[in-house]
Amino acid sequence: MMRTYGGLCPEFVKLSDIYPMSRDPSSELFDLIQALTQTEKRYVKQELKRHVLGDVNQSELLFDAVASQERYNEASIKKRFAGHGFVRRLPEAKRELVLVILRAMRQYHAERTPMRRAISGFADGEFLRSRGLFKWAERKFTEAARESELVHHHQLHALALDGLVGLQRSQEKFPEPTTPIEEDEAFVEAVAMKEVAIYEGLSDRMQAVVARYGTSQNPAGIALANDLVAKGEQHLPITTLAAQNHWLRALSLKAFFIDNDVATALAYDRSRLEVVERDERYRKANFNAWINLVHSTALRTVMSGDVNGARPLRDKLRNFWLFESKAISPRNRRATLGNYLNLDLLISIYELPTSTNEPPAKMLRELLDEHESTNRSELGMICRLNLGLLLFGIEKYRESIRQLNIVDDYPEELRDDAHRASRYIRILCHIEQQHETVVTSLIRKERRLLKGASIPADEELFLNMAGRYLLQTPGKQRTALLKSTLDTLTALAPDERTSITGMFAFNAWLKAKLTNRPWRTFLAD
Repeated sequence: MMRTYGGLCPEFVKLSDIYPMSRDPSSELFDLIQALTQTEKRYVKQELKRHVLGDVNQSELLFDAVASQERYNEASIKKRFAGHGFVRRLPEAKRELVLVILRAMRQYHAERTPMRRAISGFADGEFLRSRGLFKWAERKFTEAARESELVHHHQLHALALDGLVGLQRSQEKFPEPTTPIEEDEAFVEAVAMKEVAIYEGLSDRMQAVVARYGTSQNPAGIALANDLVAKGEQHLPITTLAAQNHWLRALSLKAFFIDNDVATALAYDRSRLEVVERDERYRKANFNAWINLVHSTALRTVMSGDVNGARPLRDKLRNFWLFESKAISPRNRRATLGNYLNLDLLISIYELPTSTNEPPAKMLRELLDEHESTNRSELGMICRLNLGLLLFGIEKYRESIRQLNIVDDYPEELRDDAHRASRYIRILCHIEQQHETVVTSLIRKERRLLKGASIPADEELFLNMAGRYLLQTPGKQRTALLKSTLDTLTALAPDERTSITGMFAFNAWLKAKLTNRPWRTFLAD
């Protein structure tokens, strides 16, 4: 079946179909230019200088005008360049500039990574084969196969092998008729692609289960997660590095979010990190996945109580941002910095009792205010949560509430557990400020949100304690309530607890109130 684009067969696709005309100003050109690094922008301008008609390079004028804007403003461009021809045909001029930028980026990145070299090698091989330059084409296909194999990119490797097989057909070179088909490289690669697709699909579906059911211990979510694991086990053993990476990700997601088993999730993450870092070229080719993995492994290491074990992982992110991220896109560079700052922030929270260093709160807040105003990401939400937690730890309760209120602006489906933890920390902030009516109102609101749901035992303890604390007479009554809550929380079995109360160390807060000491004093317990 022929692949179609927007309902049209490829041979009938026109430029206006891909970049449709619209009466509304489009910001696609602005978004694309803002996504370029400074080096990439210089390369685009060099490409634009090669195609000048007349005395003025109007494409370069448009490029510079858009690149200089902080927010896209088409009206100002029209006003500023009213005497230039491109303004009268601005939508078409923008589409043409987009195509020039994309073509320039294909050229710029053609040899910069193994994946790009594999793609370019395949394209060159196809062209050379069509011109009858078979030996040269074979070299290109072989190079593409080698590059894609080195970074375990099975789809590209299969494409390069397909090019070699097509080249052999063009020269009427065929395998021996009695040789097993299963021994053909193309067949072996197809099997590997199937294995990767199976485990990548399982991993994505496990992520979907987490997104839908979160940490609610919903029976349907547990059943779906168990079913996915069973399907994965049917296809064991795993032979490819990429499939192993996806399988460990699926198991880690289930352990952390569905089973509420931080230790097992951490073990899977460490195994997965070892898999990714086993091959340096593979790590560099998949740097985004590696960064996210280092971040999540470090977070779970902290949650398991091993702050010292998280520091080397934090330093990996810092070193990548300082020394390896200069050539990556601004968006990826910001994401790397956000991961590092969030992790540094979390470690700072646990170091509060002994640290004299200034936590990275100001820098992280500026990054979030600048880049999370329109794009609400999961990382941004967790950063806000940890920022609120840090401010809670240094007893700046009003500032903490302001940061936690912003968490409400993020979609609930991003991380239901983080939303609940944020609401619980706000309740503690108001308790610390003796806001009895506010606490009562927040507890009632939380009860309404949880109506009909099965509330985990540790969260029920929290809500019960928070609702009664300010109503008790200071002294013996409050002490009895705190001690009873702490004893019951400590006695709970692991499967009766969620990660939510662990996010803000509820047990540390109880100990702090019992001893009249700061919450941060007991974080290391």
